[in-house]
Amino acid sequence: MGKVKKIQEEVRNNGFSAKNAEVTIVGQLVKNENAWQVNVNGETFIVSSDTPSEIVKSLNTGKIKLKVFVKDKEDNHLNGTWDIRIVEVLKS
Repeated sequence: MGKVKKIQEEVRNNGFSAKNAEVTIVGQLVKNENAWQVNVNGETFIVSSDTPSEIVKSLNTGKIKLKVFVKDKEDNHLNGTWDIRIVEVLKS
């Protein structure tokens, strides 16, 4: 089970919400059918369309470190794939 899924389940079990959690992720940035995604330890983070265009234009494939908002999912949709809005590309 992926780390974000574990966190989401712990949050749910303790009566809290993880909506719009801001986190730093390090992973492999790839472009898949015109969509950017970051692969991190078996989990997939899909870059959402509300990521600022200047950030999207600056993306390049390869290892990357990002500050992102992880979008909330309903508990019955926890599948290891997450939508993210990139806040900042960090130096790795």
